[in-house]
Amino acid sequence: MGFGIVNPAGALKEAQRISKEPAKIAGESAVADGAHFGGDRPGKVRAVPYDVAWLGGFGALVLLGLILIGVAVRLLLRRESGDAIRS
Repeated sequence: MGFGIVNPAGALKEAQRISKEPAKIAGESAVADGAHFGGDRPGKVRAVPYDVAWLGGFGALVLLGLILIGVAVRLLLRRESGDAIRS
């Protein structure tokens, strides 16, 4: 603790000197393959496939729903304003 300049190269040299194990070489796994939680390394993760037609259809349904909601709100507002004028 205190003030000063950090010397990363000096810190790594000192850590290597005082460590009981030699420093790991870059690219070498720090954990053995059999020591992972649940056993061996997990396999590659596959992306979820999607169908453009389904996405387009869902988007069209959402857009249609928004248009219908807008029309319904406009009709309700027109009906309410028409009632106020007649009264």
